[in-house]
Amino acid sequence: MSEPIFHNKDGSLTVYALLCGYIECKELSNNIRITLELDGNSYAVKAFDHDNHTRLAWDNFDSVVSARTRYKELIRTHKPA
Repeated sequence: MSEPIFHNKDGSLTVYALLCGYIECKELSNNIRITLELDGNSYAVKAFDHDNHTRLAWDNFDSVVSARTRYKELIRTHKPA
């Protein structure tokens, strides 16, 4: 069982964990990595296609709620059929 200080009930990282430098990461089977991290004063959501060596997204948000929404959207969008 994970520490509640680092993980929310849904398994995502807490804001505290992000402040400590942890990075939430989802590796998709089509070799795409999507991350959510705290970058300075904003939350950065990044997506990278390792097969084609291309950046798919790099978005910054002031709100963790907006960042999580984008993170989940990118996972849904790039998840293989």
